[in-house]
Amino acid sequence: MIKLIASDIDGTLVKESSPCIDPAYTDVIRKLHDHGVQFVAASGRQYVSMKRMFDAVKDDIIFITENGSYICTTDKALGIEPMDTQAVRDIIAYLRSQDVMIMTSDGHKTLIETDDEDFLYLLGTSYGNDCEVVDDLLDYAETTIKISVYRKEGISELSPKLTDMFGERTHCFQAGDPWFDFVGMSSSKGAALTKVQNILGITPAETMAFGDNANDASMLEVAGESYAVESAHEDAKKAAKHLCASYQDKGVFHVLEELLADYEKR
Repeated sequence: MIKLIASDIDGTLVKESSPCIDPAYTDVIRKLHDHGVQFVAASGRQYVSMKRMFDAVKDDIIFITENGSYICTTDKALGIEPMDTQAVRDIIAYLRSQDVMIMTSDGHKTLIETDDEDFLYLLGTSYGNDCEVVDDLLDYAETTIKISVYRKEGISELSPKLTDMFGERTHCFQAGDPWFDFVGMSSSKGAALTKVQNILGITPAETMAFGDNANDASMLEVAGESYAVESAHEDAKKAAKHLCASYQDKGVFHVLEELLADYEKR
């Protein structure tokens, strides 16, 4: 019996950078919650962005944010994993030599060094982050839990080099076509979901998870019932037991709807 459901957001539930979610999702999440099923929103997004997106059910769900670095509910933190300070400094120093946008997070606020209007619009309006433009990201290295790199035309060309350079000091991965993320060595969506399972006393066999990208693979691997959407990255497909339709066809919703129907028959 499924007691815990975890889902990625961008590319799985909605189009990348969408500011809102179809109300049908929050409706089915609420109904499953009434049957004792806990929903977990798991994303590379900031908590504030996710809370806004799931406003209708925000007090009933758990948030795995910043690719597993910060776990919380609306009233308390369940876990936070800062990055190694020197690794943060070295990564930012290198990224400044590349043609990319850089942002860091402490779990509550997004920090950037640029006042580029398009990038600010993407972060603040599309993603719904709380952003602050600062003079030097290195001044906040000690409280950084995630570094994100953005290249509008795509990050895949740079991804292998970033992994080669910093993969032994951080957990790093491509998190969508334009994004590459760095988090602490002990941080991942899978590690965060395992922590939630332990807190709630729920087993992997009682867990269902959905994802679409390489950063979702670890989460899919710790769920007894795991789904990659049809448009998913190959790493996610390899980690998942099943496929479901893409976000355009509301694949996750239809799986949740079937699960709800099973509960309502009992």
